[in-house]
Amino acid sequence: MSLPAEITDFLGILDESPIGVSVSRRRDGQVVFVNRRFCQVTGMTPDQCIGHPARRLFADDDQRREVVRQLKEAGEIADADVKFFRVDGTSFWSVLTIRSASLNGEAVNLAWIYDVSKRKQAEQTILDGKALIRAMLDSSTDGIVLVNAAGTILALNAAASSFFEKKSDDLPGKSIWDHLPEAVTSSMRRGVERVLARGETVEGHYAIGARLFDIHMHLVDNASGNHDRVAVFSRDVTQIHQRRLQLRKLETALEQAPVAVMITDAQGAIEYVNRAFVLVSGYSEDEVLGRNPRLLKSGETVASVFRDMWQCLSGGATWQGELCNRAKDGSLFWEYATISPIRDDDGVTTHYMAVKENITQRKETEQQLVHQATHDTLTGLPNRLLLEDRVHHAIEVAKREGRRIGLMFLDLDRFKIVNDSLGHVAGDQLLKVVADRLRHTLRRSDTVARLGGDEFVVVLTHFQSSSELAEVAEKISTALDEPVELSGHKVHVGASIGIALFPEDGDDFNSLMKDADTAMYRAKQKGRNTFCFYDSNMNDEALDRLKLEEALRHALVRGEFQLFYQPQVDLQTGVTSSVEALIRWNSPERGQVSPALFIPIAEESNLISMIGWWVLEESCRQLAVWREAGLTGIKVAVNVSGRQFLNHALVECISDLMTQYGVLPSQLEIELTESTVMAEPDRAIEQLTRLREIGIQVSVDDFGTGYSSLSYLKKLPLNTIKVDRSFVRDVNNQSDNAAIVSAILGLADALDMSIVAEGVETEGEEIHLKEAGCIKVQGFRYAKPMPAEQLATWMQRETM
Repeated sequence: MSLPAEITDFLGILDESPIGVSVSRRRDGQVVFVNRRFCQVTGMTPDQCIGHPARRLFADDDQRREVVRQLKEAGEIADADVKFFRVDGTSFWSVLTIRSASLNGEAVNLAWIYDVSKRKQAEQTILDGKALIRAMLDSSTDGIVLVNAAGTILALNAAASSFFEKKSDDLPGKSIWDHLPEAVTSSMRRGVERVLARGETVEGHYAIGARLFDIHMHLVDNASGNHDRVAVFSRDVTQIHQRRLQLRKLETALEQAPVAVMITDAQGAIEYVNRAFVLVSGYSEDEVLGRNPRLLKSGETVASVFRDMWQCLSGGATWQGELCNRAKDGSLFWEYATISPIRDDDGVTTHYMAVKENITQRKETEQQLVHQATHDTLTGLPNRLLLEDRVHHAIEVAKREGRRIGLMFLDLDRFKIVNDSLGHVAGDQLLKVVADRLRHTLRRSDTVARLGGDEFVVVLTHFQSSSELAEVAEKISTALDEPVELSGHKVHVGASIGIALFPEDGDDFNSLMKDADTAMYRAKQKGRNTFCFYDSNMNDEALDRLKLEEALRHALVRGEFQLFYQPQVDLQTGVTSSVEALIRWNSPERGQVSPALFIPIAEESNLISMIGWWVLEESCRQLAVWREAGLTGIKVAVNVSGRQFLNHALVECISDLMTQYGVLPSQLEIELTESTVMAEPDRAIEQLTRLREIGIQVSVDDFGTGYSSLSYLKKLPLNTIKVDRSFVRDVNNQSDNAAIVSAILGLADALDMSIVAEGVETEGEEIHLKEAGCIKVQGFRYAKPMPAEQLATWMQRETM
């Protein structure tokens, strides 16, 4: 378009402007003028601009539409930040100002652009920095609040919202004191004042609601460098506090745990032990830290246990087992340990933890139970169970080494008498003494066991010949023959010993025991308090004895026993005033069984007491029968065994029987063997005194065959001495027997006792006894033992 000169001059001035200028028609937006600076800024030539619409320069359509809108509404644009394109397609920021003008009668828009890209870049950098700082602050888990001296919140990060329990956007410009609990406000006010006044950091711990916070307050300078601001850093330590409490509880639990706890590093150095460990081991914590658990090693735990333990732990598994450890004072203690590896996040074992229960008491109890199961409770000696195990082991060793074994079966003599007379307490005391004597007599390598009752077994494995076993048996007999003081009484016991040998007599436990038991019975038959080696011929005798004992038990039930009576005759008058009751056994299978055969078995099997009570009652019953038949004035002498004599119930039983059958005390006499009386002299005196108190007379049978003490004999309340038949036999021709009988007669006269001579069979024996002053005799010369009915007839015929 053709422009007037004054307009051309004006545009020439604009062309020199340091600010980019463009002129565009308002009606179509076509550019009609650009100055050099505009071309420099956009990188375009005038031809690239003039004649083209101005809108194509806008880099942002939204900005373009906003500019158009404002032009329509306001007619101008003032200092708008707009992004334009350069010719190369890059963009730049510019401050845009548009004014309406008229150019040669044409409405135009006069636009000024000023390149502000560097300023915008600097501003963006500042904004990005601020955003980064804000992002960093907001990403912090610690709350950060900037306050001034008045407590006004100047700024805060996102985490600070938990401190106030409000959104952080609502807090800037408000007083921090209005948003904190009253209990916290006063303390924090003093903290802020202290920071501002002294410039120091102040720390505190506060509970806000259900949460706990650690607070740190620091001095902050403002833009002018004045100290008028305080940064308040808050850290939520609720979980840390809870974990700390949990750890404290855990530590307290470990310290107070009843089990020992030990933690080591991966190399085994101890890092932690609790109080239970200290109490059990005796080591203080300082004494074990840094040391290896081997300091507890006792040497009692087998090596295979440790091998298994480390094999298990090396594989990453938990090991459990029993360990025997040694305490600081040297004592042993047992623990049931559970040892586990402790791994880090990568699965690497960094530590080991051992939880150990003290099971010493349990192990001692187990050992006690084992001891009780394998040892006799009374004497502490091995019982049959342990004895059998040891014999089995000894046999295995003997087989390998070609050696012999000696097994001795001991049965105490007269123990039943002691037990019945002095009671079970005294009997138990006696068994303990016997056990101690056996221990001290034998070697440590020998085994002494108690089977029960008064039976003991000795096993010897180190000997060269049978004669050595005989010497040991002699030592045992000598040791047991010494008197024992029990309840103020001196008691004599011996032992009958049977000896069996491996491999000669048996090759297993049961056979050796059976053979030794058989030999022991032979020793008893030989006179007690002696020993006997097993002989194979003894088996038949033992079997017969066993059958006889069984038959004897049935005999009591079946009524197979019968009393025979043998008269006792007065040599001066020829009158029979007394008879001795003698038991007979009519066995349906065996016929007449000799008392010499079944009485010893009855004594060994405890049947003697039941048989004795039967004899006493049958004698009293028979006296009542004779009385009813008119046969009066007869006195019956009844033999009483040692066990029955020392029974506390004897006197009461006799009194009851006399009352039941109407028997007078003068009609009953008790016969005791010399050995029975002298076995327990003090107890015998007591029992004899009680018998005398109820009017019962007592005679001593087999006098002279035992070991009577004259000092005791004179104290015994006895009435009659019966001279044993061994001294009466052929007394008229044997000077030794004659001297003994004379001495006994003199002793009886001195002690004011009557005499009965047993076993008189010849006229010569009768004449000698009569001349020596013997009053009563008994024997086959006058009458054999006979049944009650036959005796009544015999006596009636004698009186005719």
